[in-house]
Parts: sequence; C-alpha cells; structure tokens
Amino acid sequence: MVKTVCCISDTHAQHESVDIPACDLLVHSGDYSSFGDLRDLINFNKWLGTLTQCKSIVVIDGNHDLYASMSYPLAKSLFTNATYIRDELIEVQGLKIWGSPWSKKFGNWAYMCSEAELLLKYQKIPENIDILASHTPAYGILDKVEGKGSVGSVSLREEVLNRIHPRLVVSGHLHLSGGLQKTEQGIIFVNAAVCDEEYNPSREPVFLT
Repeated sequence: MVKTVCCISDTHAQHESVDIPACDLLVHSGDYSSFGDLRDLINFNKWLGTLTQCKSIVVIDGNHDLYASMSYPLAKSLFTNATYIRDELIEVQGLKIWGSPWSKKFGNWAYMCSEAELLLKYQKIPENIDILASHTPAYGILDKVEGKGSVGSVSLREEVLNRIHPRLVVSGHLHLSGGLQKTEQGIIFVNAAVCDEEYNPSREPVFLT
C-alpha cells in the first residue's frame, strides 16, 4: 500500500542536486534533460538506480526530452531503473497512473500541441485514476508565467475536474509556479518543478503522505 509519494519535475540534468527522501513512490513529471540529448537520459537513469530508498519510480517526458520523444520503444528500453510511460495506464503498488508528456505549443520543443490537439490526448485518459502525471499544468492551477498570467491547458483542467477526477495531478513545466493546491473536490495538484526560472535547482521535492 502506497503511503508516501515524492513528486519532482524539471530537474534539467541537475538531478544529483536533489535530495530524494525515502518514499513508496517517486514521480518525475518530465524535463529530466537539459537540451534533450542521449547522455542526459543515460545519466538520469543511472541516478535513478541509486535511489534505493524509493520503492517504485515512474517517469514521463517533458518538452526538453527531445531524444526520448523520437522513439518511445527505444527510450523505454533505456529506462532500466524506472517505469517510463507515455499516454498509457499502468498500475504500481495498486495505484492507477497515467503519463502525459504534452504541452501547449511554444518554440521548437518536443511534445508540442495546440489546445485542440491536447484535448484529444486528454480524452484518452480513463476516469477515476489515482495519479495523472502531466508535464504541463492545468489552466489556472499552478501555471503562472511572469508577465503572462496563467498559461496552462484549459483542456486539461476541464477533463480533470469534470471527468477524470484523479486523486493527484503531478506536473511541472512552468518553473515559476512550483507548489501544491487542493481543489474543493479534493483533487491535489502539484507543480513539482525543481528548477527556478534561472534553471537553478532551488526547490525541494513535494512530499505527500
């Protein structure tokens, strides 16, 4: 039975600076890479192998994880120290977990979609799962960008609040808005970005019991 969940995201190849506490489940919501090359993936997976204090580890990609985005089967074979998922449902220690690496379009990065395309991605997520690992946050929830306000996904917000109803949503992507927020429905949203706006690993993991 899972009693403790540790949430991290956006470590950007600086994972060795992060102190991971003992936990039943560690969730990394993408952007483990800096510029997305193979070396970042290999080094990250090697580090995951040292986290013997974590009973289970689940990883998704983010927009910086360019190498992995080009071939899911290959990337999956390289993640030997974690369960790596993309648009699929898994069960870990009795928890139903879905992984979604997608984000709204900006620049020339991986997993970029229009809002309409994001809706199609999110409509595939089954209802009443336990954890949704989504690289991008939901609109209006831990999704602020300086000078722009909320920039998260409207489709994700609508699907999560009105249909999917997970117990926990773990995201990252927007470094300014790290933290935790709980809705009136009891859904816990976490923006687990470790790096700040200057890409310094300045935040601690979000630990849930």
